Amino acid sequence: MVYREKSLPNGRSYRPSPELLKSLEDRLQTETKRPGKKAASESNRMSRRKNHYLNKYVFPSMANVVAFLEYASKKELRRVFDKDVKELLLSESSLGSEKYRRPTFRRLIHAALSQMAEVKGDRTYDNVLQEDYEEIKPDDFKYLLAEMAQKEIGWMMLGASSTRFGSDGIAQSLMKPDMGRAENWLNLLSNGVSQESKKFDSKNRPVLF
Repeated sequence: MVYREKSLPNGRSYRPSPELLKSLEDRLQTETKRPGKKAASESNRMSRRKNHYLNKYVFPSMANVVAFLEYASKKELRRVFDKDVKELLLSESSLGSEKYRRPTFRRLIHAALSQMAEVKGDRTYDNVLQEDYEEIKPDDFKYLLAEMAQKEIGWMMLGASSTRFGSDGIAQSLMKPDMGRAENWLNLLSNGVSQESKKFDSKNRPVLF
């Protein structure tokens, strides 16, 4: 479920569930104040609460977004949905704060790949620092996500090189080795991901789409 906010002039704006945000903020405060020191009963209660909100909001939202984008990417439907996809992924927050002044798609990628400390002072999400990635451990599963993203970018670049540059040998000779080097570096990093870090229960929330 997504909450619609009607304060903007066009009457169509969206924000996350207040219940979900409160749950996430509460958990952040708990983990910040006393990490690893919760009583067993409290831990079980928080675990049930976490699963409730993830199952109610987050996983269904992912299913809907992926299904929509896969249909919207079909050649026959691009003219129908391109405007909506741009609104979905390229829009920036309309809140007064500069904290979220970045396209939603960029925020999504950054949140999926980085490990951020709590934003303090005048730091904004537009000011993405290298330090957001420096504390990621060598066996972290996030390197697998980066490798997947790089592969998609690689295929897009190769496709673009054919359509834009055609038989231009110079462009081809420059682009393919550069993309290959980037892919090789990410392959090297992802090879360090441990089996334990890759592990999750695929039967817990099976993907049915």
